[in-house]
Amino acid sequence: MRLVCRERRVRRSSQTNYSFVGFAYGPVMPRRALPDPTAKAVGQRIRQLRSERGLTAERLAFESELGSKGFLSDIEHGRASPSLRTLQGIADHLEVLLVDLFTFPEQGEREQLIDRSRWLA
Repeated sequence: MRLVCRERRVRRSSQTNYSFVGFAYGPVMPRRALPDPTAKAVGQRIRQLRSERGLTAERLAFESELGSKGFLSDIEHGRASPSLRTLQGIADHLEVLLVDLFTFPEQGEREQLIDRSRWLA
Protein backbone atom coordinates (compact mmCIF):
# COMPACT_ATOMS: atom_id res chain seq x y z
CA MET A 1 0.00 0.00 0.00
CA ARG A 2 1.40 3.36 -0.97
CA LEU A 3 0.66 6.35 1.20
CA VAL A 4 1.00 9.80 -0.24
CA CYS A 5 1.31 12.93 1.86
CA ARG A 6 -0.54 15.87 0.44
CA GLU A 7 -1.92 19.12 1.74
CA ARG A 8 -5.65 19.76 1.65
CA ARG A 9 -7.09 23.24 1.68
CA VAL A 10 -9.73 24.22 4.15
CA ARG A 11 -13.13 23.96 2.54
CA ARG A 12 -16.26 24.68 4.48
CA SER A 13 -19.75 24.54 3.15
CA SER A 14 -22.84 25.56 5.05
CA GLN A 15 -24.76 22.83 3.21
CA THR A 16 -22.54 19.82 3.95
CA ASN A 17 -20.81 21.03 7.12
CA TYR A 18 -17.67 19.07 6.11
CA SER A 19 -14.16 20.39 6.45
CA PHE A 20 -10.77 19.19 5.23
CA VAL A 21 -7.79 20.60 7.07
CA GLY A 22 -4.03 20.03 7.10
CA PHE A 23 -1.97 17.14 5.81
CA ALA A 24 -3.31 13.69 5.05
CA TYR A 25 -1.87 10.31 4.26
CA GLY A 26 -3.86 8.34 1.72
CA PRO A 27 -7.54 8.94 1.15
CA VAL A 28 -9.13 11.56 3.38
CA MET A 29 -12.45 10.82 5.06
CA PRO A 30 -14.87 13.70 5.41
CA ARG A 31 -14.95 15.05 8.95
CA ARG A 32 -17.97 16.93 10.18
CA ALA A 33 -17.43 20.30 11.82
CA LEU A 34 -20.52 19.69 13.97
CA PRO A 35 -21.44 16.17 15.17
CA ASP A 36 -24.52 14.55 13.67
CA PRO A 37 -26.87 13.42 16.50
CA THR A 38 -27.39 9.91 15.07
CA ALA A 39 -23.70 9.44 14.29
CA LYS A 40 -22.87 10.65 17.81
CA ALA A 41 -25.32 8.15 19.36
CA VAL A 42 -23.79 5.30 17.33
CA GLY A 43 -20.31 6.46 18.32
CA GLN A 44 -21.23 6.53 22.00
CA ARG A 45 -22.66 3.02 21.65
CA ILE A 46 -19.40 1.83 20.07
CA ARG A 47 -17.46 3.42 22.95
CA GLN A 48 -19.77 1.71 25.48
CA LEU A 49 -19.37 -1.72 23.85
CA ARG A 50 -15.62 -1.19 23.51
CA SER A 51 -15.25 -0.37 27.21
CA GLU A 52 -17.39 -3.42 28.14
CA ARG A 53 -14.83 -5.54 26.28
CA GLY A 54 -11.93 -3.74 27.97
CA LEU A 55 -10.47 -2.55 24.68
CA THR A 56 -8.62 0.71 24.19
CA ALA A 57 -9.44 2.85 21.17
CA GLU A 58 -5.95 2.21 19.81
CA ARG A 59 -6.31 -1.57 20.08
CA LEU A 60 -9.78 -1.63 18.48
CA ALA A 61 -8.63 0.62 15.64
CA PHE A 62 -5.56 -1.55 14.99
CA GLU A 63 -7.24 -4.95 15.27
CA SER A 64 -10.35 -4.01 13.27
CA GLU A 65 -8.16 -2.45 10.55
CA LEU A 66 -9.75 1.01 10.77
CA GLY A 67 -6.44 2.60 9.97
CA SER A 68 -6.03 4.98 12.87
CA LYS A 69 -7.10 5.72 16.40
CA GLY A 70 -8.03 9.21 15.22
CA PHE A 71 -10.62 7.86 12.78
CA LEU A 72 -12.17 5.75 15.55
CA SER A 73 -12.22 8.84 17.75
CA ASP A 74 -14.01 10.77 15.00
CA ILE A 75 -16.57 7.95 14.73
CA GLU A 76 -17.08 7.84 18.52
CA HIS A 77 -17.62 11.62 18.65
CA GLY A 78 -20.01 11.70 15.67
CA ARG A 79 -17.64 13.67 13.44
CA ALA A 80 -17.23 10.92 10.82
CA SER A 81 -19.77 8.97 8.82
CA PRO A 82 -18.34 5.45 8.51
CA SER A 83 -19.49 3.07 5.81
CA LEU A 84 -21.52 -0.03 6.62
CA ARG A 85 -18.44 -2.12 5.87
CA THR A 86 -16.49 -0.16 8.51
CA LEU A 87 -19.30 -0.52 11.06
CA GLN A 88 -19.53 -4.25 10.30
CA GLY A 89 -15.79 -4.59 10.93
CA ILE A 90 -16.13 -2.83 14.28
CA ALA A 91 -19.15 -4.97 15.23
CA ASP A 92 -17.31 -8.17 14.24
CA HIS A 93 -14.34 -7.26 16.39
CA LEU A 94 -16.58 -6.35 19.33
CA GLU A 95 -18.33 -9.72 18.81
CA VAL A 96 -21.78 -8.16 18.44
CA LEU A 97 -24.27 -7.94 15.59
CA LEU A 98 -24.39 -4.82 13.46
CA VAL A 99 -27.84 -4.03 14.88
CA ASP A 100 -26.29 -3.78 18.37
CA LEU A 101 -24.48 -0.62 17.27
CA PHE A 102 -27.88 0.95 16.57
CA THR A 103 -29.59 -0.22 19.79
CA PHE A 104 -29.64 2.43 22.50
CA PRO A 105 -30.72 0.85 25.84
CA GLU A 106 -31.20 4.22 27.54
CA GLN A 107 -34.08 5.06 25.16
CA GLY A 108 -36.63 2.62 26.55
CA GLU A 109 -37.65 -0.84 27.66
CA ARG A 110 -37.69 -2.34 24.16
CA GLU A 111 -34.11 -1.28 23.55
CA GLN A 112 -33.09 -2.60 26.98
CA LEU A 113 -34.63 -5.97 26.13
CA ILE A 114 -32.81 -6.06 22.79
CA ASP A 115 -29.55 -5.18 24.55
CA ARG A 116 -30.01 -7.91 27.16
CA SER A 117 -30.76 -10.47 24.42
CA ARG A 118 -27.34 -9.76 22.89
CA TRP A 119 -25.79 -12.41 25.13
CA LEU A 120 -28.29 -15.19 24.24
CA ALA A 121 -26.67 -16.20 20.97
